[in-house]
Amino acid sequence: MNVNKLIKPKIIIPPKVMDALLIAAALIMIGIGAYIGFFESRGFEKTIATIVRIDAEDDIASEDKTYITTVSYTVDGKEYSEILDSYAPDYKVGKEVKIKYNPANPAIIHADSPGFAIYLMGAGALLLVIMIFVLVKNGNQRKVVQEGKSETDAESGLVLKPSVQAEQ
Repeated sequence: MNVNKLIKPKIIIPPKVMDALLIAAALIMIGIGAYIGFFESRGFEKTIATIVRIDAEDDIASEDKTYITTVSYTVDGKEYSEILDSYAPDYKVGKEVKIKYNPANPAIIHADSPGFAIYLMGAGALLLVIMIFVLVKNGNQRKVVQEGKSETDAESGLVLKPSVQAEQ
């Protein structure tokens, strides 16, 4: 039975388009990571918050648990209790954590750590480096094949072409 007859792709993406999409994805990952890590909380103030509650919810799709961390903190004498945008395995009720809050609206908070942003930028940078490596390698291979098509053997005068192995 021929496997090629069983699997027929519905969409065929040309390699150059796929390369461009992967490079764009890498740049988008780096950009989003930079935004989250450096610009989303620009102008925010730092303070210390205390973890007051950690709720675990079952995620049916992944069969994992999602943890929701609620913290309490004080700004200008007023106490706030808000959900933090991150969770770490070492979080325990009563633990103090660093947060950033919006001075115009202290109910808007973020964890004071780059965390996810650093991972996102790192993954984007790694993908970009891999794509550059692949493009350079493919370009060099393409150049060798193109040069090989026009070479002639000095002794025999024959034009040398890259060999193609016949199907058996």
